[in-house]
Parts: sequence; structure tokens; C-alpha cells
Amino acid sequence: MKPATRIALISLVLGLVWIWGTDIAMSVFRDETFTLPPSIKGSFFVLGMAITIYLLIRNQQRRLIRSERSYRLLYIDNPEPILILKESNNQILDANVAACQFYGYSLSAIRGLQYHSLVAAHHSEIKSSTTLHKLASGKEVYVDLKVSDISFKGQKAQMVVLHDINEREELKNALIQRESMFDSLVKTEHSYLARLDKDGLFEFANAMFINDHKHIHSKFRERPFQDIFLEEDRDKCTSALSKSRSNPGNPIIFTARTFGIKSASPSRTTWEVLTISDALGNPTGFICTGRDHAELDEIRAEVSKTESRLELLLDSIRDGFFIVNFELQVELANKAFGRLVGKSEKELIGKNLSEIIPSWKNTQSSIELPKALLAEKQVLYQAYNPFFDKWLEINAIPFEKGLAVFYHDITHVKENEMNFRRNEANLQSLINNTRDFIWSIDAKYKILTSNSAVQKLSMELFQSSYAPGDDALPDHLDNEARRMFKTFYDRALRGELVEERLATMEIVGRDGYVDINLSPIRDSEDSIIGVACFVRDITVRENHRVALQSEMERYEIISEVTKDAIWDYMVNEDRLTWSDGLKTSFGYDIKETKISWWEERVHPEDFAKAVETFTNAMNSSERNWKSQYRFKKANGKYVSVIDRGVFIRDENGNTIRALGSIQDVEELEQYRQEVQTLSLAMSRTTVGVVLTDKKGRVEWVNSAYVKLTGYTLDELKGRRQGEVLQGPDTDQTMIARMEEALEKREDVTVEILNYGKSGKTFWLRMNVSPVIHNGEVIRFMALITDITDERRINSRLINQNENLKKIAFILSHELRKPVSSILGLLELYNENDSSSTMNNDIIKYMKKATEELDDKVHDIIRQSALIDD
Repeated sequence: MKPATRIALISLVLGLVWIWGTDIAMSVFRDETFTLPPSIKGSFFVLGMAITIYLLIRNQQRRLIRSERSYRLLYIDNPEPILILKESNNQILDANVAACQFYGYSLSAIRGLQYHSLVAAHHSEIKSSTTLHKLASGKEVYVDLKVSDISFKGQKAQMVVLHDINEREELKNALIQRESMFDSLVKTEHSYLARLDKDGLFEFANAMFINDHKHIHSKFRERPFQDIFLEEDRDKCTSALSKSRSNPGNPIIFTARTFGIKSASPSRTTWEVLTISDALGNPTGFICTGRDHAELDEIRAEVSKTESRLELLLDSIRDGFFIVNFELQVELANKAFGRLVGKSEKELIGKNLSEIIPSWKNTQSSIELPKALLAEKQVLYQAYNPFFDKWLEINAIPFEKGLAVFYHDITHVKENEMNFRRNEANLQSLINNTRDFIWSIDAKYKILTSNSAVQKLSMELFQSSYAPGDDALPDHLDNEARRMFKTFYDRALRGELVEERLATMEIVGRDGYVDINLSPIRDSEDSIIGVACFVRDITVRENHRVALQSEMERYEIISEVTKDAIWDYMVNEDRLTWSDGLKTSFGYDIKETKISWWEERVHPEDFAKAVETFTNAMNSSERNWKSQYRFKKANGKYVSVIDRGVFIRDENGNTIRALGSIQDVEELEQYRQEVQTLSLAMSRTTVGVVLTDKKGRVEWVNSAYVKLTGYTLDELKGRRQGEVLQGPDTDQTMIARMEEALEKREDVTVEILNYGKSGKTFWLRMNVSPVIHNGEVIRFMALITDITDERRINSRLINQNENLKKIAFILSHELRKPVSSILGLLELYNENDSSSTMNNDIIKYMKKATEELDDKVHDIIRQSALIDD
């Protein structure tokens, strides 16, 4: 039996029992005659009331069924996850289908769980906020909570509505990270960055570009990109923009000259142009990155100048000079050495000494030079080569990468010495015609002979002729010099060949260097009778050597200063020499490899771009080579590099040497890609995004923000959001809460009423976060979501819930009162005496109770109408 029928029948039976029972009881106990009309009249009244109650209850049940369907639609079938929690201990009493699917639990499994077991971080109080929740899979997600107090199955409970905002939080964090990267990129001190519109006009340029070109324009916005270049190079820029527009997604590279602030003369700049397209593939602008080559050109010019000076210096040395590596292969030689061996300088480079000098194994140099390399000690010796028919004085100086060899032709000196023994007169004539200092002494330190150079120097310094018969160790000679020469004389008198190099400051107090050679003089019986002395001024040669060493040290310093990996490839030897930049930039602690070592570290997909183009360029007549490819670092990671090289060829056009450098440009490539990704993400998201400076003034908004508020970026830029969007009904407490959180450098989320450009009001959920760089707030970023519909639905749910409560209260309490009054009055009604004044009062009160009952019924109908609305 349906509840409405059951209640109506109960009311009817109780009413009939009451009326007939009271009437019969009154006739019995008061001894009155029982009459049917009043009882029948009352029975019809009770029957009418029962029918009325049945109709009212059945109507209410229908409304409850519709309300239940609405409840099921709003709760059970709601796409948002909803939990019902027991207020006393936060136990989950019920959950809708969306909540089970969201957490990954079945309905039976989720019932009975504690709410805190679903929360990643425990909170003592459950309230509307953003919280990190934990799913059955272990994944943690961000959700927005809406908490409402309700009554569930007769007990106090809380309804928790969840909104998944994990994707939004991840996007927010990604945007903050991209913003930081973007900020770092636009402030870079190594590259130019500019954004152009589709017509090639400036929209943005980074600080480095503006600083280097501020003498051209004070402001670049809306100026043509071509204006910064020399007039004869502007066609290159126009052509590059046109090619990029025709090939979106492919960077176009061009080189043009501009008057940068760093140089008074035009400097080369290399630019990479990339077209930006909208969702339909239509070009909307360009991203341009550039690099000024002024400093690099200066370094190259300086290196070229240094090489020219070095070549001039070597060729100005009358004595022979060459440098060999540890394998005795010639790396550098002057013209004097080329003339000696009968080969050009280019023919000497890369050749072993055994291939250059005939009968190399039979020469003294084949013993002395390896000895100097092994001992890492300078050697000075004299040797005769029958092939050249020359006596050479050879000075070998080891250094880090090989051996520097100076030699001086002393053939005539040797001939003079031999002629001296055979004919003293001829010797005297010969030695007086040389600038070298030559003299001889006997065993008692007396001068036997002296050439004019010695006598002239003695007169200049000591006003003494130093002629034959004079003391070889005069008193006017400095004590230290006297002691030193006496030691040399004594060594020679004992039969030793003395060879020394001295600074002239130690002898005569003048800056310079001399080579001293003392040989014992023997008679026919091979007895030592004196000493032959030979001194040569090598100041000029030594200064040349010092200058050369200084130039070599400068080259090493340049190699250490740059982070680029400078390489030197000897083609014939298949030997690739690296600078310290290989370790600094790429982690390889190695100095020398073969060319195959480099080829193996080029990314397989870039092999044709790098290795094959290098080989083709080397085998052609091209002077320069350049390629951008991916190169494997020591840690196994591939990075983008730019490799540049120059080829050195012999007279036949064959490449014998290549020099160049590898520059790591991975960071620049990443910056370019990340800026492009950030721009697309921020412009295409459906969530409103606004960036402000640290004082809250708008710097940038995306298209979703413009669509939501109706204000364009030009209307908002430089103004605070509150000045534009807030109105008389905006909650000031929310504004104060937001300002307080931002002062504390904390993220804050508020829901606030704002006004659009049209004057229409809407509710926004604003998530505002400070962007911090190097410990300081540099700007704020806000994500804005329109929640007007969401708040309207929540408000309607609350109102309907209140109306249901009122109906239930009326049915359970207030409707019972007039019914009870009517029943009581009927009991007092005297149907036997229709003229009784009491009956009149009873009828009057019954009418009042009936009107009250009617008011309650209408109240129920009105509340039900509110629910339907």
C-alpha cells in the first residue's frame, strides 16, 4: 500500500472511531438520545479530510520523486566528484560515480574510508580550499574543494565537491618555469633577440640589442628590421624574411653588416630568422636571434697580425730556425732553413728531418736532438755536415710541444781556427774582419793575439788596448768577471772545450747575450800552450728567440681564454690536435686524436651535414667551411654545435692543414625553442593569463583574458587590474586578502566579483603567484577562470535544500497543529443542540483552524514551486 493511501485510511479510521465513539459514549454516559445526523455529518467531514490529506500527500510524493530525480542528477550523476562525510569523524558515508572513478575505488571500497586517507598532506580542518589528494594508483593531484553542511540519513554530515585542477597547477608551474627561462633569455649578454610582426616591424628586442644599437634608433618598436643594417646589405634581410615566410618552421640564416656601438667601423652580424604561425598556419610574425662577430673578427685579425709578425720575425733572422714535434716532424721553419736544404717552406711542413737532411742517421744532430727532447734540457753543440759542407752551431731548446732549433753557420769560424794553426798571420788578418771577439792567451794568462773588435771594446770600456803582452785578467776588470774568466781559462788549459752563454750585464754591465767558446792551443807535441777565445754577440738572435717565445705564449693564452674547442688537423699525418676548450666545453681530457675520432662523435643523422661537407670542402678549392650539427659530449649527451674551419693548401691546391673551432650553441637552441613553446602555450590556453610588474601594473595578457574581460592589452597595459575590473559590489575583504598574501610572497587564490568592459558582472577565480628571480619578486602572474555559472549552480542548490527543509518541517510539525485543533473541536461539538452558543464558538474556531490548515497547504505549494524554480 502506498504511503499516501495508508496515511489517508489511518486518518479516516481514526476520525470515524473518534466521532462515532465519542457520540455513542456521550449518549451512554449523559443519558442522551443517540442521533445519526451529527455522526454522519462528522463522518463525511472526516472522509473529506482523509481525501484532502491523500491528495496533498500524493502531490507531495510526486514532488519528492521529481526532487529525488533532481538530487540524483545533481549528486549521483554529477560529473564532478562528490563525497558525503560524517561530521563527527570525517568517515566517508557515500560517494557519487564520478568520485569513485576519480579516486579509482569501487563504491563499497570507498565507503567507510577516512577522508584523510585520500589527502596527501593532512589538514586538521576540512574547508573550501586547494588541496593535494592521493588516488588509489598512488598519483597525487591538486583539487579545489567546496564544503557544505548537510543532513544525510538523519545525521549531520558534510558534502565535499571536488574539482580537478591538477592540469591547471602543472600548467601554472610550467608557465612559471618558462617565464624564468624567457626572462633569462631576453636578458642574455651573448646574443641578440628580436620579435617582428608579419610586416617585418619590431615588436620586441632584448636589452643587449637595444644597448648595442641605441645610437641608430632610440626606440625600435614598429620600425623596420632592415634599418639596422648597411644599405647595401638590406636586401639580404628582406630576402631572408621572404624565405622564412615561405618556409615556416625552418630557420633562415643570413649575415649582414651593422654599425654596432662596440666598433666604429661596420661589424658582421649573423642572424637566424624563424616564422611564427597561427593555428591555421598563417604567418603572424618572426623570431630573430643574432650574434655580433665584432670581437671574433678582432681576435681573428689579431691572430692574423700575430702570424704575420711571427713570419716576418722568423724570416728576418739570418740564422736558420725550425720547430719539430716529438716525432721530429717540422711544424715551422724560416726561409734560411729552406735555403739550406733546398726546399720551400710549404714543402718542409709535416716532413720528418730524416726526409729533409741527407744521411740523417750519420749526423750528430740525430743524436743530440732526441737527447734534448728526452732530457727536456737545452743543448748547444757544433757539427759538420759533409752534404752541405758546413760547420753549424746548433742550439736546441725544448718546449711543451716539441723542440725549437736555432742554428748558425760557423763554417768560417772553424776554417779560421784551422788557418790560425797553419798561419797565424792569415788568421790575424781574418779575425780582424769579423764583428766577433777573438783573442788568445798563453798559459800565464798573457794576451797572445786579439782582433780589432776586442781592442776596440777594451778601449771603449776600460781605456786599455788589450794588446798582445797585456794581462788577460787586468785589475780594472770587475772582480766577478775576473773570477769567471779565470775559471774558463783554467778549464781550457786543462784541455776542456768550453762553451758558455752569458748575459753581458755580468761582464761589462750592458744588456745583451754572448756565446763564449774557448779551445786549448796545442803544439806539435800535443802539449797545451794556450787558449783560443771566441765570443759572439747573440743579443739580436736571443731577442728574436724571446720574441718568438712570447708570441707562442700569446697563442697558448688565446687558446685558453676561449671556451671553444680549437682544432688543428694535419692532413698528411691524419693528426687532429685540440685546445683545452675540448675539455672545458665537451669534457674530453685529450690533446690529440685522429679525424675518425671526431667523425664517430657526430650524430648519425647529421653525418652528411658535417663529415661529408667537411670532406668535400677539403677536397675542393674552398677556403672556409662551416656546419651546425650535434656532437656527443663525454657524458654521452648530444649538444648542438657550430663548427668553423679554414683550409691551408700547397702550391698544387692540395689541403695539407685545416684549423678551426667548435662552439657549443646548445643553450641558445634550447632558449629559442623554449621561447617559442612558451609563446604558443600562453597565447592558446583557454584560461586567462595576465603578467604584471612587481607593482601590479599590467605588462601582458593572453587572448583568453581579452575575450573574458573585453579589454585589450593596449587598454590594460601600465594600469592595475583593480582600477579596471573592480566595482561597487566587489568584496574588499578578498582584495585585502590577496594583497596581504602577495606582500608575503605567497601564492593566493580568491573568488571575486569583477566588471567587464560592457559593464556586465561575472565571478572570477584568480590564482596569483609571485615570480621570483635571484631571491627577489620581479613580477606577478595570475590565472583567471570564469566561475559565474558554477556559483549560480551552487547558490541554487543551497536555496533548494533550504526549501526542502522548510517543507519537511511544515509537514512534520506545523500541519499537525491545525489538524489536531480541528479534531479537538469536533470532539467538543454538540450535535444534539444546534443552538448552543458553544457550538457557534466551536464552528468559529474550526473555521480559523481550517484557514490555518489552508495557509499551511498553500505554504507547502509555494515552497514546492520555489524548488521547481
